Amino acid sequence: MKLSVCLTYYSGLEYLRACLDSIHGNAPECEHEIVVVDDASPILCTEMVGEVTPGAIVIRNPENLGFAAANNVAWQASSGEYVLFLNSDTKVLPGALDELTGYLDRHTEVAAVGPMVLNADGSFQPQCRRGRLTPLSGLTYSLRLDRLYPDNRTLSEYLMRYADREQIQSVRALSGCCMLFRREVLEHGGGFDETLHQYGEDLDLCYRAGDAGWRVVYNPGARIIHHGGQGGTNLRVARSLYYFHRSLWMIFSRYNRNRAFHLYSWFVILMLAARLALSSSLLLLGTRRAGTRKGAQRFHREREPAAALPKSERQPEPGDN
Repeated sequence: MKLSVCLTYYSGLEYLRACLDSIHGNAPECEHEIVVVDDASPILCTEMVGEVTPGAIVIRNPENLGFAAANNVAWQASSGEYVLFLNSDTKVLPGALDELTGYLDRHTEVAAVGPMVLNADGSFQPQCRRGRLTPLSGLTYSLRLDRLYPDNRTLSEYLMRYADREQIQSVRALSGCCMLFRREVLEHGGGFDETLHQYGEDLDLCYRAGDAGWRVVYNPGARIIHHGGQGGTNLRVARSLYYFHRSLWMIFSRYNRNRAFHLYSWFVILMLAARLALSSSLLLLGTRRAGTRKGAQRFHREREPAAALPKSERQPEPGDN
């Protein structure tokens, strides 16, 4: 088996259906399988998956394990040489799967490759290619200085806004909504770190691969649409806020260990505490959002997925020139 497509599902049944339809409509030429892990969703998906994708492996967790553990269940139940981690609220565009698998075939030093990720309106999601998350890059990202000075490599390091989004390039991390890994990397590295539970798992997995001597690559020749915030493995907003900031601290402390870390670690803690307080206040005021600032990453009642606009009607993301 060349390719295993692994999806985790908690809610957003129609998004999962649309995702599976897009995989079938743009199926890769290589032999492949589909594995769906239902992370104790209140809305069962087994019957729908069986109708849309006969032969797919469907696993239902007895309790909600979170994104990291659910994905570990998925890839460990698969058999492909390559493992594609794909969110259930994505849409695979033509040629994407062949481009990603072909890239790993041609570049044996690459651990993982990810596509260009688009919002439903065709605008770019910059989280699909990321540099190192440091106290400075995290601060400039939170203060949106990276948007004001996108060409400054220091200020825009985290989302690599200075780099040409149309060029294949090595990155520190990809977006967990779609990334293709070699199985051997997962087996040697142990897969996702389940202590992170929710948010930051993709950063950690990519960082570990890079630190082990592999390359991680962003390839815009492959493209997908990501609706964001739909069909995650846990949609409770208050809990998501907590886990988001907890994971940021774990990533900061894990990958910024140096002689000076104890001197500025207090600043990171204060910065994260202030961010959590602000996010919690916005939640209380009715702005229900957790995690990153992707335009679609808000928590709605389940609805039909939006269709991507024609290219002529697409608008760039504000401040993302």
